[in-house]
Amino acid sequence: MNVRRGFTLIEILIGISLAMLLIGTATTAFVQMRTMASRVEARMALNRRAETLYLQLDQRLSVAQQHCAFVVDGRSADVEGTVKPVLRLLFMRASEDQNNWNWSAQNWDGDCTDLYWELWEYRPDEQRLYQATSPMYWDFRAPNGMIAGLGDLKEQKFRNSPSPRRRLAAPDWIASLEDNQLFPRLPRTAPVSTSLVAVDDRGDWGVLRHELRVACEGVKDLTWEVLSNDGTVRTYNAGMSGAPLVADGVWMDGRSVDSSGRQPGQAGWTWTSTELPARPRLVRLRLTLQRATAADNSTKPGSQLEQTYSFSFQLPATSGN
Repeated sequence: MNVRRGFTLIEILIGISLAMLLIGTATTAFVQMRTMASRVEARMALNRRAETLYLQLDQRLSVAQQHCAFVVDGRSADVEGTVKPVLRLLFMRASEDQNNWNWSAQNWDGDCTDLYWELWEYRPDEQRLYQATSPMYWDFRAPNGMIAGLGDLKEQKFRNSPSPRRRLAAPDWIASLEDNQLFPRLPRTAPVSTSLVAVDDRGDWGVLRHELRVACEGVKDLTWEVLSNDGTVRTYNAGMSGAPLVADGVWMDGRSVDSSGRQPGQAGWTWTSTELPARPRLVRLRLTLQRATAADNSTKPGSQLEQTYSFSFQLPATSGN
């Protein structure tokens, strides 16, 4: 009687084929699970990024000052020496921390302010959204000595702070936002030592440019929509050719003077020619965020996950009638 001592070649080949089939099935399932997990992780990361952005904007726009100018500008502008499409949102807001006073040896620092300029700038070519807040104040020292009519100011310390403005020039609002430099008109004569102009003698716009930081990466198709008190809806995109919205602030005492200088209650007063109709009461943000589903295949087609978000922000009520 013959005793079988091993597997035949056919049995071995069949076993190897079954093993390879199982390994292939398991590998495919593993790759699919890893891809699915990567996409879920990327989508959760996008949602967290969008939530952070919403909370930041909601916190700041909820304390926007209606007595200060409000700007949305989608015109192309100079960015680090090159004209590029940009979309800018500018407003002044109140302090989020009411206990932000600086202590000095003599007393509370009287130069503190609770109002800050806020700038949000979208650059589509970089797919980045930038943000800047003006500091409580900024200091600089005069670099020169005797200045005609001013005396010896060399090495003296000067302090500047955000300047609230009810109006900004339209459409060149940047120029009027920079006009709170302490020594803006002293010429840069030769030699430079005869001029007081200092690099750190910045106005509000110069400070905002200096403080600009990346707030969000991977931003596409960002749009601001502004609903004004009169019901007008304006939409702004980066690089558009239309005129910017430069809305005048309301009077702090609540009066609403029309174009003829009349106040509410006076004969002939017209609400439509006051600053109130153009003031924004609601702003909407629409943007698309994108993120690579895995760090090792970020350039592979189909590896970028995109999600579109839309947020609405209600601004504080305006005073007046």
